[in-house]
Amino acid sequence: MRRLALLLALVWSGAAWARPDLSGAWVLDESRSQSMDPILEARGVSWFERQAMSWIDLTTILSVEGDTLIVAVESSVYSRSDRYPGDGQVRVIQSEREGTLQQSCRWTDTAFIVETALTLPDGRPAMWRVTRSVTADGATLLYDAELRITGGETLTARRVMTRAPTP
Repeated sequence: MRRLALLLALVWSGAAWARPDLSGAWVLDESRSQSMDPILEARGVSWFERQAMSWIDLTTILSVEGDTLIVAVESSVYSRSDRYPGDGQVRVIQSEREGTLQQSCRWTDTAFIVETALTLPDGRPAMWRVTRSVTADGATLLYDAELRITGGETLTARRVMTRAPTP
């Protein structure tokens, strides 16, 4: 009985530390994805910027250093890289567009979740949640976005990405 309890404890502790392998280069599968337009509009992204984003082919490159998820976005006209420490701690971040934000990031055994408290351009507080997960076969990255507006609606969108072809 003692051995069974030890075995279960080891299995349980191993499962608690498991996390998805999101690493790799990913491209959007537009045909399987939902539009982010309503969310971006609510967050103050102009019509022109939203249109320009839809015309650009992006490659998202995810990598992991320790508990930190590194998200690099590359295209022929734009690139950026962000680091998301997955320790669950709340951090204050300054954004040119959205001002002062409070953000926390964490791993689960199935996803990486980023939650950001912000104030929309119309003054309403909101919670922006992005969940990145990968399908069991490792071939598809799911990017689930949710914007919960305090006292209002919840906007959601799912972006589906596949592994980028290797050159």
